[in-house]
Amino acid sequence: MIPKEYAVTDKKKLTIFATMIAQTEATSVLDAGMLLIRSGAVSRSFEGFSVPENIHLYGMELAEYIVGAEENASKPLIPVCEALYDGFANAKQKQDVFRDTKFDLATMVDLPRTVSLDEKKQLMKWIGNRTSLCLTDDEKILDRRKHVSSAFSYEGETYYIVRFL
Repeated sequence: MIPKEYAVTDKKKLTIFATMIAQTEATSVLDAGMLLIRSGAVSRSFEGFSVPENIHLYGMELAEYIVGAEENASKPLIPVCEALYDGFANAKQKQDVFRDTKFDLATMVDLPRTVSLDEKKQLMKWIGNRTSLCLTDDEKILDRRKHVSSAFSYEGETYYIVRFL
């Protein structure tokens, strides 16, 4: 069970997630923070949107409620994870699990409060080595020397499309 403080209840975040995938025509997506499962999705169809099965969707957990904290965790704590994602890992496993994986798009939206600013910045750096495009809603993790970002608003919230240099 995902604790209440870790769950995402704002469904417009899913709208942005799905829209960004569709508009960029990404075929390989990293969902850092596992927004999809934290929003309560039990399939790739949600809120009138769908992430097609031909898109390779990967999840990276940044806490310990979905995949677990162990470095050798291979079975998720929440079984629906296997139906939603083509691959998944916790933060400790990312170097091994995603070693040779490149993504068309990464998302870092509504990350758990338990993730420190330093951890977010380190994750953004790691992501920058695996993709050229990232969606985030956290302005504090942007580094104008290493990426270019453009902001847009949706229903009162600001999001950033980050292009890595």
